[in-house]
Amino acid sequence: MGEAWQPIFLGEESYTVTTPGEFFLECLFHLADQTSDAALKAQYDDAATMSDKNSLKRECLTALRGFATKDGKRLLVIVENFHILINDQISTGAAELIARLSDVTLFGVLATSVSQTGAENDDARLAGFEKLLLRPSSLDEC
Repeated sequence: MGEAWQPIFLGEESYTVTTPGEFFLECLFHLADQTSDAALKAQYDDAATMSDKNSLKRECLTALRGFATKDGKRLLVIVENFHILINDQISTGAAELIARLSDVTLFGVLATSVSQTGAENDDARLAGFEKLLLRPSSLDEC
């Protein structure tokens, strides 16, 4: 029997995300929008008013886990340009974000990342994630 997944498609550019809590708030927003779930929308509205980073993170993770548990699903977070998010936007909280996303009882992650150097490919924070390196497409393939 296969896994039951609920995809969460994040926006292509999430420039407002600068902490792990804001990342999970963004997940909650898109999940509520994609499922048209009024209870999730209300949880998002409540969480969006929180100014404490730890309370925000805890509230969002509780809401996401509650949804997943109720529906018997894991959440597949689909995010583009993950390297920008963790290196430029979240930066000091990136290790914590990655650790939270590594919770395989709740999350799966499908992320794209444009990598320019070998150092980015060897990012120790991403050691538990499988990386699939893609070669550039030719003009005909595009």
